[in-house]
Amino acid sequence: MPLTPDLTLANQIAARVAGRSGRYCGAVKNLRTGQGVILDGDGEYEAASLFKLPVMYEVFKQREAGQLSFDEEAEITERHVAYDLGTLDRPAGSFIRLGDALERMITFSDNSSAILLTDRVGAFSVNRDVSNLGLPHTRVLLDDLKTSPGDMLRLLESLAVGEAVNGRASAEMVQLLARQRVNNRLPALLPAGTVVAHKTGNVPGVVNDVGIVYGPSGPFIVVVLVDGTNDEDEAARGTADIALMAYKRFN
Repeated sequence: MPLTPDLTLANQIAARVAGRSGRYCGAVKNLRTGQGVILDGDGEYEAASLFKLPVMYEVFKQREAGQLSFDEEAEITERHVAYDLGTLDRPAGSFIRLGDALERMITFSDNSSAILLTDRVGAFSVNRDVSNLGLPHTRVLLDDLKTSPGDMLRLLESLAVGEAVNGRASAEMVQLLARQRVNNRLPALLPAGTVVAHKTGNVPGVVNDVGIVYGPSGPFIVVVLVDGTNDEDEAARGTADIALMAYKRFN
């Protein structure tokens, strides 16, 4: 369903982010009505840990093709440990189930698990399927992690409507994203019990959160990417405010 511009919501969002530190961009789309907002849809921004979404997709795709099993074990090497930012719970030389690595990559945003899974499925395969999915501004390279609001909107919509790999895999990916442990952005101001299937991303000056919100009147997508901010706490608050604006608008 094409996006129908919602000028009221667009004005509310523009007023909220006006004058804030950094570049704000994003997208909102009601999946029942198509109404929404897109801000700099094709602009390329730092993905940070949002690169883990295409990796997740590729892991599920290869599982569905019989090329790997979630019960398969892989060794955590010194290379994987080198990417740890404090979430890895085991030393180099130990083994981890791919299914457990996937859980940690998404819910804890564990970098070592993400690199291990990228090695297992192949960065070439990840980027090939990013292209095949029609995400022209998304790249998964160790020194070049980029994405755009439009790309994240397309990927999340494919998950929400059951078209990412297939219906079963889409549902499992949504359930995995709904187990996210970092909830200080999109879900922070929403009513208790609201299901938000989302993924965050952070590097210094970058505050991202993208996800599917399941509201009383149906699901909607919220994508907020903030780049170059010197106030990351304010960016997180702004992201929470945008999600709440969309929730109130659509419900």
